[in-house]
This record gives sequence, C-alpha cells and structure tokens, in this order.
Amino acid sequence: MDEIKNKTNPVKYISLKEASELCSYSQDYLSLRARQGKLKAAKMGRNWVTRKEWVKEYVAKAS
Repeated sequence: MDEIKNKTNPVKYISLKEASELCSYSQDYLSLRARQGKLKAAKMGRNWVTRKEWVKEYVAKAS
C-alpha cells in the first residue's frame, strides 16, 4: 500500500483488507481490534493500515 520514506529503513504498510487476506479474520474485525489497540495499526487519513509482521504477531497471540 504505502511506504513511509525513511532513509535507513522504509516501512511497508498494508490495508486491513490486505491483512484480512493473510489471516482468518475479517476486515471489520481487524478494524475493531485496531481501534481497541489490540492490533498494532496506524491511521492514515480515514483508513487503518498495519504491517504484515504486526498481523502475524496478533494472530500468534490470539491463538
């Protein structure tokens, strides 16, 4: 989705829709968990974004 420009380490964010395709959770559920602070995510405009690593961490903790 978006890459935050950082000279040493660019950060790749994915939408919650893309994140929902990586796991068994729906986009709506991931959005809820992001708002609750349970899933690491950031707000870009009116959309929530996360990272693949953060989704994997969340799934591992939830299991």
